[in-house]
Amino acid sequence: MRKLFVLEGPDAIGKTTQARILKDLLKADFIVQPSEDNIVGFLRKIVKEDPSIEAFPRQLLHTVSHVVDAFTKMAGKDTDILMDRCHASSWVYGEVSQMKNKDLLMVHKIHEHVYSEVFKNVDVRVIFLDRRERYNETHMDEFERTVNWSEIAIKYRQIYKKAEGKELFFFNREEKLYKLDVADMSKDAITQSLLQLLQ
Repeated sequence: MRKLFVLEGPDAIGKTTQARILKDLLKADFIVQPSEDNIVGFLRKIVKEDPSIEAFPRQLLHTVSHVVDAFTKMAGKDTDILMDRCHASSWVYGEVSQMKNKDLLMVHKIHEHVYSEVFKNVDVRVIFLDRRERYNETHMDEFERTVNWSEIAIKYRQIYKKAEGKELFFFNREEKLYKLDVADMSKDAITQSLLQLLQ
């Protein structure tokens, strides 16, 4: 069965580092969302660097990029896919940005309808990486400067619990969810733990 692997969690906890290692080990196509190399790739810079965009339009712009990826990079393919982030982040950042609940639900419903069709017969595994603090990184994009990292980490734990309790799903109702606490783990140890969950 074709597989979809997703690494989720707050900024600066090692997701992208691990994704770049795993894509070769798993021989999977690699997608970062929002994509900078799809036909609406110009949106990535806007949603990442313009703090003046309000929360609901920002998440809708994310959604446009995600949906384009779904139909140009994912649908109808036979290859496994590894994603660095998915639309779970839209929910988290939407909540932190005080989006109205009805708007959050609308964005999630768009993703749910698209992805449940594209991935209805796919083995989906979503892993939420968790830490109590971000790695000591100096680079932050403009949007990250406007939000509270600790609150984001808490929201990721909350949305994981919702999905674990089957209150919502991201790709299909049979998706497997995991949470991995990566605090005090070496890069190699994290890679090995992820491989055990993904293989």
